[in-house]
Amino acid sequence: MMIDYDAIPKQRQSYIHQLLNENGRVVSADLIKLLGVSEHTIRRD
Repeated sequence: MMIDYDAIPKQRQSYIHQLLNENGRVVSADLIKLLGVSEHTIRRD
């Protein structure tokens, strides 16, 4: 089952936290592509 991160902000934010914990940092441009959301959404999250 694929999660629609665009439609579920809490799950998207949780995934971003997971990536931060695993990698120490994330790049917003990568998150935009990975999650299929806008730059505004990434900044808000």
